[in-house]
Amino acid sequence: MNFRRAILATVVVVVGTSVLLAKDPPGVTVNKGTQSLGKVLGEPRFTVLNINDFLMWTRSDGYNNHTPADNSGGFYPRGTAGSIYLDSFVWGAKAYVDSAFTTEAADQVIRLGGGTYNIATRAGRILGTGASAVPEATDLANVRTYRVRRDYASMTQDELKRDASEILRIPIESVTDAQAADVYNQYDTDWKDWPVASGAPFIDRNNNSVFDATPAFSATFTVDSLVSQGKDEPGVAGADLNLPAGQVIWTVYNDLSPSLVNGFSGSLPMGIEIQKTTWGYKASGEIGSLYFQRIKMINKGGVVVNPTTGALGTLHYDSVFVCQWSDPDLGDFGDDIVGCDTVLNIGYVYNGQGRDVEYQKFGLKPPSVGYDFLAGPVIDGGDSAVVDLNLNLIHNTE
Repeated sequence: MNFRRAILATVVVVVGTSVLLAKDPPGVTVNKGTQSLGKVLGEPRFTVLNINDFLMWTRSDGYNNHTPADNSGGFYPRGTAGSIYLDSFVWGAKAYVDSAFTTEAADQVIRLGGGTYNIATRAGRILGTGASAVPEATDLANVRTYRVRRDYASMTQDELKRDASEILRIPIESVTDAQAADVYNQYDTDWKDWPVASGAPFIDRNNNSVFDATPAFSATFTVDSLVSQGKDEPGVAGADLNLPAGQVIWTVYNDLSPSLVNGFSGSLPMGIEIQKTTWGYKASGEIGSLYFQRIKMINKGGVVVNPTTGALGTLHYDSVFVCQWSDPDLGDFGDDIVGCDTVLNIGYVYNGQGRDVEYQKFGLKPPSVGYDFLAGPVIDGGDSAVVDLNLNLIHNTE
């Protein structure tokens, strides 16, 4: 696989069916103070996908399924035991100075990035390309996670309080009206400030390739009006634009920190910007037991191309490999077993026994959790292919 400009992959996390038993998050410390959403989340740096039966944490620098308290961050069923301790995305490639892949990078050929128990990336875009490419400052207000829920304007107080309890990791009865309002206000901010210009996806219902701002929600313009009136909206949809995802998280990060990359793998940076979209559907049944992630990797440069002079530029990458890495802890981690289905291309974890001490606390049998690549990397290749959930046809010329 060549990496001339950008590659894109889609991953789905699937779980075995189980009975949802809604409870307060397990193992939390009761906080009866007035903790605010902003103090916990930063810009916010962390947020959760919690639109259906699977709750997962994500962080602005690419970490997934891990809480701010350094604990398991993937929960299924939502509100019960942890199922994933941590996961992330890993990639590697051979670096060349030229696009013909004839001259290897002088200082290091094999390069590796991503994250496992530590991470090689930092939040923010890469501004510019080639020799002028630089990482975006991480302390900017826009360098954060963005989370939209298309029905946020009609969420009930109970829904807002449950959302706040999961983000703040406190029992729902401890959530104040002010904390619930913080959740609403963050949804409203992210909906209005959705960073389309930075690469965040949107549903283009009038097919003009431009994001036309959504009208303000009101008594006469509701979430149903988005479809009935053919309005653009932040987020993603499949081939049917009338069936959009219920909740979408977007973040962008990069590998232009030599110290982070070296600490992760002993590698030099590759000059890669990663745009990650995570989404789920407000549904029950099978579709309500999974979530999707799309990873877009863009080769922007800003790395040393001549070690002698220190000149910066863009390297070219061949033999690119990507990997969904995970440390699943299905309830009690001591009896987990992993496996794979080579026909369905799913890697999964299940319990070695018919019961699990953590899930027993909720009166449940342990589920199983798996990962599946729905779409592999998309690259420039001189042909045409359907490459995204909107069935868009991309003509490759290189």
